[in-house]
Amino acid sequence: MTQASTSVDDSHVTNEIRAQVHAQLRPLFDPQANSIPALRATCQKILNISGDTSSPDALAQVVSRDPGLTCKVLQIANGIAYSPQHTITSVTHAVS
Repeated sequence: MTQASTSVDDSHVTNEIRAQVHAQLRPLFDPQANSIPALRATCQKILNISGDTSSPDALAQVVSRDPGLTCKVLQIANGIAYSPQHTITSVTHAVS
């Protein structure tokens, strides 16, 4: 697989995920964002476990294995949009 075809595959997966996530989380998958990118394998796992029967714990386990995504999820959970009373430091708490 070439570098060009890999980036096309990555952007396709990213666009699939972006369409399925809550509007507050869409910036996580913005390729222009100045942050550590989410790993492609993590994005695919999120797509695979998403649905009516998925649990926050299962999602938190997947997210916590990806440093870039963990950082962004914690930033969003602690951001002004959610205004938590206490700092959220666990991915499980942030996801739920």
